[in-house]
Amino acid sequence: MDLYIKNLSINIENFSLYINDLKITSGEYIYIIGPTGAGKTLLLESIAGFISPVSGKIFFNNIDVTQLPPEKRNVGFMYQNYHLFPHLTVKKNIEFGLKMKKIKDISFLNYIVEKLNISHLLNRKIQNLSGGEKQRIALARALVIKPNILLLDEPLSAVDQDTKSDILKLLHELNIEYNLTTIHVTHDKNEIINNCRVFKIKNRHLTEEKKNNVQEINYNY
Repeated sequence: MDLYIKNLSINIENFSLYINDLKITSGEYIYIIGPTGAGKTLLLESIAGFISPVSGKIFFNNIDVTQLPPEKRNVGFMYQNYHLFPHLTVKKNIEFGLKMKKIKDISFLNYIVEKLNISHLLNRKIQNLSGGEKQRIALARALVIKPNILLLDEPLSAVDQDTKSDILKLLHELNIEYNLTTIHVTHDKNEIINNCRVFKIKNRHLTEEKKNNVQEINYNY
């Protein structure tokens, strides 16, 4: 799905963020970097419909969705701090989006569970999981609804290097296989694939990084 943001202004308490012009083509995988508190999560929440902008427009496939509620946008969102339901089992957490959309087919759920190697965790409670396991559950929940756009807020921050490489590989495989437009917020330059565009939020504005290769990006926030 194509994503286009034009003249978007977001104000939350004493913080503001302005996105002049952002165009992401269907199936593109981009990265957003920036210092802590720059507004990266705020931008993702605006795309998902959790936060309403003061002005400007958000378009999905040239359709204005600026005022569309989150449940009608078909966007998958993975927060850095998971936002899992502690009173539910792993399986019920993952199934939550399917039930909200009244989807009964669980074949894709089974595929994602196997891919993320979490089938052995399905009947466990969230409070009994490690940080890395919770991260995988949150990612599974975001993916299982087959979203048109996937928003990832530092999705790999709590996993070890081997697991990080495996999940990153899976994310890019899914991106290609399902033409899944993906926005990936990160602080780790090692997560960035060379052929992907990188944007930076700094001083309340978003700009595209100009680079010949990923190593040239300045990560000193």
